[in-house]
Amino acid sequence: IGLWNPETDTERNRITGVAFAELSDEEALNRVMDLKIMSRARPTDKQRLVQLLQQKGKEVTAQRWVEFSCGHTLAVLHAEYDAQCVQKEQDVDEHYNDAYVEDCIQTVNQGNDIMVQNYVCEDLQSEYTRLKNLQIGPLSPLYYVSISMPYWYFNITDPEGNVLEITGPYASGKESV
Repeated sequence: IGLWNPETDTERNRITGVAFAELSDEEALNRVMDLKIMSRARPTDKQRLVQLLQQKGKEVTAQRWVEFSCGHTLAVLHAEYDAQCVQKEQDVDEHYNDAYVEDCIQTVNQGNDIMVQNYVCEDLQSEYTRLKNLQIGPLSPLYYVSISMPYWYFNITDPEGNVLEITGPYASGKESV
């Protein structure tokens, strides 16, 4: 996906969640801006990462995710933000469709420590239909989320268990497929 450049990147640019947790606060703060990949990150690792990035002056978008620019964009989602909005009934109909509320919020409650790869397509409905016909793996309904902008996507789980998020232009209302 273009995050790692074997010619320029070193071990300083990647870390596991366990190794990250073992760093002192000073060591982690000195290293956080160099990190491109954190594997097997637990929710506490993600929370610490966000706090360290904030100390370095990086902005966390609406407390929902933090983005890293490393040639491509890598984002760490704090999905509990959505769960809290739904529980507090804060503009739920404006920000989410029913499919998202039912499926994604349930996922948050089960734990959110998976890596999701995100891909952009030219026509979300056509790509959804294409992948559904290929029967590669489980396909979610279309989800709608609008926190800072309208965003449509669906997830597919490949045969190896990886979750792929597919997004792109979609010209319909907030119903799900």
